[in-house]
Parts: sequence; C-alpha cells; structure tokens
Amino acid sequence: MSPRTDLQAKRAERDRIAHEIAGLRKRAADLQSRAANAEVRAEAERDAAAEADARMMADGGKPAARKAEPGADAMREAAAARRGAEMAEAEIPVLERALAGAESAIVDAALTVFRSERDAEHREVLAAVDALGFALARLLAADLAREALTGRRFVFDPARHPPADLWQPHPLVSALVAAMPARFTPHGWAEGIERGAFALAAKINGGSE
Repeated sequence: MSPRTDLQAKRAERDRIAHEIAGLRKRAADLQSRAANAEVRAEAERDAAAEADARMMADGGKPAARKAEPGADAMREAAAARRGAEMAEAEIPVLERALAGAESAIVDAALTVFRSERDAEHREVLAAVDALGFALARLLAADLAREALTGRRFVFDPARHPPADLWQPHPLVSALVAAMPARFTPHGWAEGIERGAFALAAKINGGSE
C-alpha cells in the first residue's frame, strides 16, 4: 500500500468512527426526547383519570375500576427510552478513544506521505543543483581564465568592451554557493565547483578542448 493510499484509508476510518459517534449521539437525543414526551403523556393520562374519578365521586358514584394505573404504559415507555439513551451514550467513550487513535494514525500517515513526497523532490533538487554546479564551474572558469591572462587590473577599450558587460562571475558564484543551504547541496558540491573551475580554466588558457 502506498503512503497516500494508507493515508486515505486512515482518514476513511476516522470518518467512519466520527459518523458512528454522531449517530449514537443523535439516537440518545431522540430517545431522551421520546422519554420526555412519554412522561408528559403519562402525566396527562393520570390527570384525565383523576378528573374522571372526581366527576364520578361528585355525582355520588365510585371511581371506575381499571386494569392498569393511568399512564403506566407511557411511563414504561419513558423508562425504556431513557435506558436506551444511556446505553447509546455508554458506547460513545469507547468510540471517542478509537477516534483519538485514528487521529494519531492520520498524523503518522501524513508524516509518512510528507517524507516520501519530500524525499522524492529533494532528490530532484539535488540532481538539479549538481547540474547547476557544473554550469557554475564553467562560468567561474571563464573568469579565472580571463584573470590569469589579464590580471585583476588591466587597461581595455571601453568602446569594444562596455564596462557594464564586464561583470565578473566569481563574486556572484561565491555568493550563490555560500547562500545555498547545505541540505540542498550534494556532498563536496562547493569544493567540486572550485576544482572544476580551475581545471577548466587551465584548459581554456592551454587551448585544450
């Protein structure tokens, strides 16, 4: 399984657990609401029965015989609903611990993806910087070859060689090499540029290809 696929799987597991927790909370809330409604209904049934008994007594009669207490069925429903809500709520802490574990697994998988993606691109950067080193060595070699032939101070015709066109690669190459983070440079990169530049400069001044 690739790091990205593993991350997707762990995110899906996190979402599944979160969805289950949300479902349990909704179920518990619905059952609590059902219990409250049943209790209201039971109270209304008791009140209605008491009112009927009172009227019978006022008319000189006796309260009607009943097989069950008024509101008893509604109270049983209320008790069952509240117990069901408690059972649903009791499952939530276990799932919340699982959710915390799933979140940690996502972080772990995300770091694995990050390192995999970063390292692949880092290798490309190192290859590009390595190629840049060869170009910088050739650029610096031209400067070294010119300095070996003209010296650091020389007289020239500004009409043929405008001063603005005589910028020197050496300080620019030195600044770039110094500023390059060590993490982005292959081992011995800076030293290789300098050695390569001197070797190429010697070839330039010696007339070799």
